[in-house]
Amino acid sequence: MSNRSRWGLVTVILAIIALVISVVGPWNGLTHRDEMGATLQSAMQSNGYNDVVVTMSGNVAALSGGVTTQDRKASALELAKNTVCEKCSGKKARSWHEVRDDGLAVKTVNASPYTFSAIKSEDGTVVFDGYVQNDAEKSDVLAHAASVYGETGFTDKVIRIVVGAPNASWGEAVKQQMSSLSQLDSGQASLENLNASLSGKIGSAGAKAALLGALAMPQDFAFAETLQVPTVVAPVVSTQEGCQSLFDKAKGSDRINFRFGSADVDSSSFTLLDKISKAAKQCPDFVVSVEGHTDSDGSDSYNQTLSDQRAATVAAYLQVEQNVPAANLTSQGFGETKPIAPNTTSEGKAKNRRIDFIVTRSE
Repeated sequence: MSNRSRWGLVTVILAIIALVISVVGPWNGLTHRDEMGATLQSAMQSNGYNDVVVTMSGNVAALSGGVTTQDRKASALELAKNTVCEKCSGKKARSWHEVRDDGLAVKTVNASPYTFSAIKSEDGTVVFDGYVQNDAEKSDVLAHAASVYGETGFTDKVIRIVVGAPNASWGEAVKQQMSSLSQLDSGQASLENLNASLSGKIGSAGAKAALLGALAMPQDFAFAETLQVPTVVAPVVSTQEGCQSLFDKAKGSDRINFRFGSADVDSSSFTLLDKISKAAKQCPDFVVSVEGHTDSDGSDSYNQTLSDQRAATVAAYLQVEQNVPAANLTSQGFGETKPIAPNTTSEGKAKNRRIDFIVTRSE
């Protein structure tokens, strides 16, 4: 081959290489640009910057759209700068982009109505959606959610920072609703302006009573609930001895507690009363006498009145809240007249402050 032919072949090879580079190079660049753009847009959405738009021009990511505060604008730009494209090939390709503010505006969004919802599915999945007032409040409610459900026990679908909250206690109301929802088997906790609602399924009447007893919505918030308690049909017990044994087993060594010096049942005892009600419903042919007793502290008349009131309160709860027929219940107080332990020690006095359930045949 002559030198002229050899140089001609080299020229052809170089031309082919140049052509390949001119085609493949830009194609790789376009691929990296598209991958990086998709990665950045996903990062914006995942971090709550739902109105931020990412536009790629070469290796420049231009951010436009809107955010609610200057701090969130700075955070969005910083997030874009630090985002890495794992799908882009090559270490350099994964971080070659630059970031530009392309009219990213601070926009005040005023929502009406101002809402928040938390939904718990049958499988335990929890999803939040709605508004909070600022970054600090969002961090606070999400930290509370983590304390209630665990770090991975919920999904922050869209919690947006928006103006228009009905009052400064909005975040406290959100946290209370999160806590209430955690006690349901499934359901929804909602807020709309100053109205709070809770609906769904809860394990027992006692659990429902305990939840409502501990409820502490901020001032000015109205609360409504439609909680469903499962109906369980238990077998009927046909003997007096069997029913008494059923009550004794349901009560066990637990005590029905009252507020100090009061006939108001403490919320910690609602679960026990739920067990007692189930025993009563299994004994429809018998009357249950609810008997109240006190220790010896205080006057005889005071203790007699207090024991009467406490026994009547328990009977009323079983009838009204647990639907035990009134014909199957009586109540009576005995004051300090029937101690089961010495009233000389605090332990003995605690044993004497009690509610007994005595089964008798109906007439």
